Amino acid sequence: MTEYQPTLEEIVAFVVSFLEIERSARYFSVATLTLVAYEYFITFEQEADYIYHWRGGWTAPSILFVFNRYFIIVLLIISNLMLLWPDPPDTFCLHAARFTGASGIIITTVVNISLTIRLYAFWHRSRSILIGVSILLVAGLIVSTVTSIISLVPVKPTPKFAPGLPTGCFLIPPMGTWIPLIPVLVFDTVMMVLTAVQARRLLQGTGASLQRQTPIVAHLFKTGTGYYVVIFGVTLFTSISSFASPHLEAVVPSSGILAAITSIMCSRLLLYIRSELQTAKTPRLSTATVGTPYDTTAERTGANFEMDNWQQDFRELEERGARRRSDDAIT
Repeated sequence: MTEYQPTLEEIVAFVVSFLEIERSARYFSVATLTLVAYEYFITFEQEADYIYHWRGGWTAPSILFVFNRYFIIVLLIISNLMLLWPDPPDTFCLHAARFTGASGIIITTVVNISLTIRLYAFWHRSRSILIGVSILLVAGLIVSTVTSIISLVPVKPTPKFAPGLPTGCFLIPPMGTWIPLIPVLVFDTVMMVLTAVQARRLLQGTGASLQRQTPIVAHLFKTGTGYYVVIFGVTLFTSISSFASPHLEAVVPSSGILAAITSIMCSRLLLYIRSELQTAKTPRLSTATVGTPYDTTAERTGANFEMDNWQQDFRELEERGARRRSDDAIT
């Protein structure tokens, strides 16, 4: 029985298709880095005002923001280096591929921790919500890590057709790159549902419209909805493209687009919330309604930006018409 030998036409067709994938991956990766760089430059002034010069000082959300903001840049630089370096050694390509795979999980985890802190404060520091969401977060992290390791271990560099061809690190793509994205979809869906449920409860409890609620309640619901729609759309696109198209399976995950969009949206959430707190001038309301006595003086707000004394019952503050402590905890 003779071994099958591809014809010259089949070899040429394979090489041409391969080079098209390589070019698409390079364009996609450069575009992703450009998007993150553009986002960085247009929001740096807000970052300086609401992070480095924030009246509450450095808090856990601030630290997570900075890590999320700059780690994605490191990740995308390495991703682009993998594609733009003309003839990198195979050892670099393998280590870089594993680093970028792990980095995507790290960024997603940091973002999810930030969202968990905000949801915990939004739910009046409910321990059951914190425990439940934390269990879901850890379970999703385990599933994503295990499936990523299984898919990345067999990855190998593509044999060279000729010296320097193809250029850059072009690896034989792993199978099932869409599987680690399932926990991301599940976690984001649960976060959106819990945000919507709590917003509905607050509206029903006060009989007020969304516009008459505290700015943080209204803003968390609106930005949370926007975050979910964008992240769900990008994650769904990444999952379907990786599952249905061998061409896109080699292009989309390697570009880091999902990690980049997730990082951008999480950063925007914190900047928007702090911008809302900075500009809000809500007057004091009576205890019959749920109001937010915003006071921007450093004496009254500086100590309240840390998530200290989590055991204190938030409802006591709510009954006195003081939502500011919860709003500060979110930031």
